Amino acid sequence: KEERSESARKAALARWGGSETPVSEYAGELIIGNLSLDCAVLPDGRRIITQKSIMTSLKRSERQGRRSRNDNRPPFIEANNLIPYIGPELQDMTEQVEYRVQGTSGTRTGYRAEILPEICQVYLDARKDGVLAKAQQPAADAAETLVLGLARVGITALVDEATGYQEKR
Repeated sequence: KEERSESARKAALARWGGSETPVSEYAGELIIGNLSLDCAVLPDGRRIITQKSIMTSLKRSERQGRRSRNDNRPPFIEANNLIPYIGPELQDMTEQVEYRVQGTSGTRTGYRAEILPEICQVYLDARKDGVLAKAQQPAADAAETLVLGLARVGITALVDEATGYQEKR
């Protein structure tokens, strides 16, 4: 009985991630314009957006995110024509985060939420310089929608914080 129990425990850890895999108690869906991003807050305070959501919001194929990454760049910025637009701030945020959401099975892959405006800036700058491939144009259009949506959400949050209204909200 004890061996079966230990075997089951090991199988669960293998499937859901080891004890080092953070478990989020807070998860939700962030709506920006007509785009939806799955997000979570980890116990250490990191805000995470799933890789799948980033890929989808940029109108990129989810399957592209499953293959190996170029030079450890995330799949949404792995194209070589984007390299000149990847600044040091973005490079510091490209570490994948594996986590679980409490009450669910399996692990999720994501990135710190602060990466999103940086990614958008890459696509917008590349579009401005005319270096995007035709297949990358939808990502730049989506990046514009995301930046505008983030600005609207940001100004509301800043006013709420400045006035103390966030406590009531």
